[in-house]
Amino acid sequence: MAISGNFIDFDFSNENYTGQTFSGDFTGATFNGADLSGALLLGDFTDADFSGADLSGAVLSGTFTAATMPDGSTHS
Repeated sequence: MAISGNFIDFDFSNENYTGQTFSGDFTGATFNGADLSGALLLGDFTDADFSGADLSGAVLSGTFTAATMPDGSTHS
């Protein structure tokens, strides 16, 4: 299953997206506590919040400017 399109400021928190493909504009989206293990994240994730998310084995490609990573750091 692929999640594709514009999901600006959308809340994907605390859900299981293991192995899913995300493609599009996810500016400001929240993935707090989501399981994204093995997921493919393609697109614009500017200001996205991945706090507490599981990104193990995930592939990230695109724009992650000012995105908050699972360890609380801010990607630049």
